[in-house]
Amino acid sequence: MMWIPLLTLCLLQAPAAKPTAGNQDVVVLKSGRRLTGELLEKGKEQLRLRTKSGEVRIRRLDVRVLTRKGQARSLLSLHPPELAEGAKPPSTYIALRKNGPNGTQTLSTAVSRWYHAETDTTLFLVGAVHIGEKQYFSRLQEILDSTDVVLFEGVGAGKDGKKPSEEDLARIDLLFKLQLTLGGFLGLRFQKDCIDYNRPFWKNADVDFTTLMAKIKREKLSFPTDNPILKFILKPLFAWIDPREIKQNPKIAKRMRRQAAPLLARSSGLLARKGMRKMQSVLIEFRNDTAMKAVTAELAHGKKGRWLSLFYGAAHLPDFNKRLSGDKGWQYQGMAWVPAWTFE
Repeated sequence: MMWIPLLTLCLLQAPAAKPTAGNQDVVVLKSGRRLTGELLEKGKEQLRLRTKSGEVRIRRLDVRVLTRKGQARSLLSLHPPELAEGAKPPSTYIALRKNGPNGTQTLSTAVSRWYHAETDTTLFLVGAVHIGEKQYFSRLQEILDSTDVVLFEGVGAGKDGKKPSEEDLARIDLLFKLQLTLGGFLGLRFQKDCIDYNRPFWKNADVDFTTLMAKIKREKLSFPTDNPILKFILKPLFAWIDPREIKQNPKIAKRMRRQAAPLLARSSGLLARKGMRKMQSVLIEFRNDTAMKAVTAELAHGKKGRWLSLFYGAAHLPDFNKRLSGDKGWQYQGMAWVPAWTFE
């Protein structure tokens, strides 16, 4: 049997469009090769496709797109659905959404798609929350692994070799601190435990810890975790909670999700509040400068026709929107939502 590396893509919600796969399943590899036939297996590591020439085993990490027969185009198709006139990038990459008539709701994060015509490059802005259901992180992994290069958030070790601890990260990241506090109460998984960063095409596109701490010191900023706003929103949430009781009763965790989701949906805007502008310039914009330099470098030195992804916390992505929207070289092509938590 012939082996070809593959990646199964998650189909995100997108505007309705005419089916494109016809009567066959279609697999498009990152190399550009197109295979058609009947999908026999879609496993974690590979898929099997019956073609006219026989059965083919395909490794997941080399697949660009998998389109099932009769399936409509989505944000992750080779060509996304056409946008409605006047469509704009999402103003936020984290939101509460009602997904069904039975009252089920989700806390969801957004993915937006952009195109750079000069280099024929597609870029996905992939927002994330640090805690979520297992299937949420599986979907993000699939989206990211479908691209040729993943530029990800991760304050790492500096030239002095000092690595930030979880406590260090919580001190500098208000949203991380909130989610770290909530995670144990809600029966959710942590991003670092579910996302596999160990891919050769995944690259850290963040500042190092030493550089960031030096910047905070120069600007004479206090840590956002000391902000009274955070203490204010957490106090009523945890004042009456016994963590031991939550672990013994999953229903309490589900109820907690319903109460915590609106807080997390609003938390990404905390740094935009009056008096926090300078902190936002350091924790969001300063780090985003580094990420965008990484994108520019990929455009300059990479092959044409590639797919890139920028994988950052949801609070960072509105700033990326502004940068791409202000650059005539980039064209917005649409967005979709990925559910992180579900609750009733």
